[in-house]
Amino acid sequence: MKQSSQVVLITGCSSGFGLLTAIELAKKYHVIATMRNLDSRKEFDRLCGIHQVSMDLLELDVNDINTISNVVDVIESKYGYLDVLINNAGYLQLGFCCDIAIDELESQFQTNFFGCHRMIRSMIHLLSKSKQAKIINLSSVAGLSSIPFMGAYNGSKFALEGYSESLYYELKPKGIQVCLVEPGLYQTKILENLKIANNTGQNQSLFKESGDFILSILPSFKNRSSKDPLIVVRLLCSIVEKPRLRFRYLIGFTAQLRAVFRWSVPFSVYSYFVQLGFNLLLKKRFSK
Repeated sequence: MKQSSQVVLITGCSSGFGLLTAIELAKKYHVIATMRNLDSRKEFDRLCGIHQVSMDLLELDVNDINTISNVVDVIESKYGYLDVLINNAGYLQLGFCCDIAIDELESQFQTNFFGCHRMIRSMIHLLSKSKQAKIINLSSVAGLSSIPFMGAYNGSKFALEGYSESLYYELKPKGIQVCLVEPGLYQTKILENLKIANNTGQNQSLFKESGDFILSILPSFKNRSSKDPLIVVRLLCSIVEKPRLRFRYLIGFTAQLRAVFRWSVPFSVYSYFVQLGFNLLLKKRFSK
């Protein structure tokens, strides 16, 4: 027996924040966990067994309106309403802006931005039936400040930030709360499943040497973050329980420091230090 009748829908539950949040929330709420490919459910099933929780697991690709519609039908027939939508699905596309092909950029936006829009449009009538409806969009500190080699990802998260702010104003009079969660870098599979622009390091690239070097250090970079993703999971769970939400939840010391620095100094100062740091990184390659 669940402790609460609240119904929570989470996208991207095959790993990372989505999976861990689903496990924690299922101890108390009715959770509909979704993933693009149900063949990826092995870790999901293992953790459900360890924590002795049960929930609905449905196939849902945020880029496929048919799978979204199927989930809507299940929620309507089983519950009749939705209290919380957590838009978590997303991935990381890397590459210099001039190296990213149009189809690579479109794919990044389709998942990280348009996927959220599809989910919100499809679920809004179910959310409107709840007296405590919430939409939680997983953004990133990358949606507040940009750095080189992350233009596609930065762009998708910047877009999500602006869209969510408009949504906040529009839905507040309807009693539906909207918030953004903006983590820094945590140890999740987003680093294992990242994509690199196909043109990176190729002869025709304007940034061939820099691209080659970045590709060479990526394996070690993927292991740099030791921050526990449960920090973000606990925040997400607390947001579900809060009666009133702030619009932004920036989490992680480095993320907070980066955001504060970005907005508290002139852009010329901020950009100087970003460029300096990137140049120092590349200098390692040429000093070898």
